[in-house]
Amino acid sequence: MWLFIAILFFVQAPTNSEDATKQKMALNPESLMNVSQIICHRGYPSEEYDVLTRDGYYIHLNRIPHGREKPKNRGPRPVVFLQHGILGEGSHWVENLANNSLGFILADSGYDVWLGNSRGTSWSRRHQHLSADQVEFWDFSFHEMAMYDLPATIDFVLQKTGQKQLHYVGYSQGCSTAFIAFSSMPELAQKVKMFFALAPVVAPKHSRSPFIKMHLLLDNKLKMIPMLLGRTDASLRVRKLWRFLPELCRHMLLHKSCANLLFLLSGYNEKNLNMTRLDVYTSHYPDGTSVKNIIHWAQVIKSGEFKAFDYGSENQARYHQVGAAVAVLPARDAGGLSGVQGQNGWQGLTTETPLCPSRTHRPCTTWRRCRCPPRCGREGRTGQLTGGTSSCCCLASPTSSPTPTSPTGTTGTLSGAWTPLGASTAAS
Repeated sequence: MWLFIAILFFVQAPTNSEDATKQKMALNPESLMNVSQIICHRGYPSEEYDVLTRDGYYIHLNRIPHGREKPKNRGPRPVVFLQHGILGEGSHWVENLANNSLGFILADSGYDVWLGNSRGTSWSRRHQHLSADQVEFWDFSFHEMAMYDLPATIDFVLQKTGQKQLHYVGYSQGCSTAFIAFSSMPELAQKVKMFFALAPVVAPKHSRSPFIKMHLLLDNKLKMIPMLLGRTDASLRVRKLWRFLPELCRHMLLHKSCANLLFLLSGYNEKNLNMTRLDVYTSHYPDGTSVKNIIHWAQVIKSGEFKAFDYGSENQARYHQVGAAVAVLPARDAGGLSGVQGQNGWQGLTTETPLCPSRTHRPCTTWRRCRCPPRCGREGRTGQLTGGTSSCCCLASPTSSPTPTSPTGTTGTLSGAWTPLGASTAAS
């Protein structure tokens, strides 16, 4: 709130001056467009579909069937499915210029591109029996996105395109839902030819995000989160303040302030942020998700375990055990996984867990100083991540079998279960 007031204060001073007027940029038209309109604006073909999930939600899909030029070969094209992260939506893959947006780059490279929009986003707010105004509509987290949204959308895309497999690209939470879905449903994993995990999130306990560092939000029973955000759309109150930003961010004098707001939510990376597109970014981010989803991630952060939603005293009835079901994700040979890590993201593995050379090594708990605690073993291994950031892996168990690796991540598909560890598991 105070940062927003400060921005208003700074913009008032120069608005009447001639210099400030010259520094005010024209509003990018995409800041007023939905996903389909952005695609058409860039000269690409656009299609839209609504897919019904087993629990009654309609998931909106956007499709770019081919590039700007009509393909000479009218045969089937390889299919790629792009899934956004938390507080995101499908436009995030097409918000930059055509030569700098993954959705357009893939379409021009010969792919049939599909953009997912998770339940709760601006474009996926329909249900068979519920209204988005009802609290019951928002009774979901990333668990339901994994178990209902992904199977429905992947099956629909394959049926529509006549293909047997597709490529899956997930970002942040888009990777988390895929880990759950593909490990819980091996038959679904078989439909994925290659899974590209961009900034994957599993247990962001060591994330540097200021929000995660705010212990006030992580009180014992996490009651502060619904008090601040309500019980429905987690971004609703934020967007009421945020709606002025696209106009404000046209002022070059405020570019840095607007950029810092985005960095506060998603991590600092000034070199990779196009300041001339700030109005587009702030008009589409943050988008909607449920307060329950935010609470679920808070539980993961607090416990350090990637597990199903913890209902406390209701766990016994829901899971037939005291604690919530914990994800067990062993590596098996059901397809391909390529993980890509950055060094500036705040939400996921990019700032907390290095990719270790084999299963005999585990991430060091003291990340920055690269010292291995006694329980990790005698030997530590250091390496370099993208940008020169040091990583540290500690010897865990000499009897573990190694997992093949590639320069960008690990090979092999996650196949296991989003399953309980047993009735003795304690509640978080």
